[in-house]
Amino acid sequence: MKVPQKKTLCLYLIIVIFAVMALECLSWLALKQVFLPRGYVYKPKLIQTLSSYAKYQAYGVASWGIGPDPVAQRSSGPGDTQSLADPAYSSICVSLYGDSFTADFRWGEWVAGMLGCHVANYGVPGFGIDQALMRFEDAVHDTAGTVVLSFFSEDIARHVTRNFDVWVYQPSKFGASLFASKARYIALPDGRLQYVPAEARTFTEFEAAVRDPAAHVPHDYLVAGGMSGLPIWRFPFTLTLVRIFFHWKVQAKLAQLPWYGQLYMPDHESRALPISVEIVDRFVAVAQARGKRSVVQLLPSILDFQHYARTGVWPYQSLIDALAARNVQMHNLGDELLKDIDLNEACALFDTGQSSGIEGCGGHYSELGYRILARHTAAQVEAL
Repeated sequence: MKVPQKKTLCLYLIIVIFAVMALECLSWLALKQVFLPRGYVYKPKLIQTLSSYAKYQAYGVASWGIGPDPVAQRSSGPGDTQSLADPAYSSICVSLYGDSFTADFRWGEWVAGMLGCHVANYGVPGFGIDQALMRFEDAVHDTAGTVVLSFFSEDIARHVTRNFDVWVYQPSKFGASLFASKARYIALPDGRLQYVPAEARTFTEFEAAVRDPAAHVPHDYLVAGGMSGLPIWRFPFTLTLVRIFFHWKVQAKLAQLPWYGQLYMPDHESRALPISVEIVDRFVAVAQARGKRSVVQLLPSILDFQHYARTGVWPYQSLIDALAARNVQMHNLGDELLKDIDLNEACALFDTGQSSGIEGCGGHYSELGYRILARHTAAQVEAL
């Protein structure tokens, strides 16, 4: 006896519903246990309260972002670093600009010892090279005859976002962020840079940004919910899971590139490469206008060494080539470092282990790495 067609359809419908429910449950579980802890999905959660948020609103918004201008450091040799005070400006021969890699006092101390003069360090942890340029433009008191700009390879990602540490490392912490995003530059159609200042938000505006970042944080290529940012934790969870595999970091991994590798592609939609070229070129132009000599150097990460070992090509070569076309020399310290060590010993250049916060090989440079970098930096300055 045949089952009536209506009953057959109902049976199929029940099977489909259970299959969809099972798929949703599995997707939810995968998101919760695997992808959320690894930072591949954004789950909105407001961590700040009105009272805790209020204290941040007392900070001023500097040209580069939130907070007071960090105090530069002055070094005269190994073991001798102190805050740079007004009377000491005239004694500085070299000034260093960059991010946390530059800010490490050992670099300035060893460069100072090798050159036999005082070195000022304007590096700031968490900065991108865009913010280093902003700080350099503000530092009209910097009387050094030579300025050194150090571009750490992953800094290219900082140039297309306004909250790097959140979207790259800890997206779940966006709800604990500050009231102002970082300043950045965007590229105009004619190639010129347009400055986009940090945006101070009220607590209500910040709360709305936590719920839907892409709708409330403009000019941020990495923002969650945006075209290239992390998918937001929401139903249907299966679709959220699928969207993860279109995220730029996942795509880079599938292409066997460092997580920031695609940003060095000349035609990448983020325009990270042309923006970075303009930033470095502008730094050199400002230095020249102030009668200063400049040194620009590219600092490789362990991921760059690993990619070079596998392919024979540096992931950031396009940046060096684009600057060379403008007669701006960027010293590839990857090549320079390999004059001192074998490629299979690259891990020795980095502060691995517990102190770096990274398992295995990675982190900032080790004492060996900074000592070698300082020697090459001093040699570049002397060669001017």
